[in-house]
Amino acid sequence: RRNKRSALRKALSDKGCKNLEDGSMQALITAASRPDDAAASSRFAAYVESCPWFRELQEATDTQRLESLSEEIEEVDRAIGSTNARVLREKEDNVPSDESALSS
Repeated sequence: RRNKRSALRKALSDKGCKNLEDGSMQALITAASRPDDAAASSRFAAYVESCPWFRELQEATDTQRLESLSEEIEEVDRAIGSTNARVLREKEDNVPSDESALSS
């Protein structure tokens, strides 16, 4: 999220979450993976005001809204995956082959 070209940074920015505090993503993931853990929910609640999307996540109570948010998270995951794949391709394209290195 700190990399200026990051898909995660772009997705969070699109959700109104440009300046997240350190620890906020860890609190989100922990709270999401342990929905019955009051301590995890409390840690996540501390970051809710810094990000409108976090507020939506915290307020999501009905199944339909949770499914919608799950789809949004999957969309962000896909964007991150495609960005990572593109970056790897770009790195591979910029690495000289053994033959071209020998001919220089």
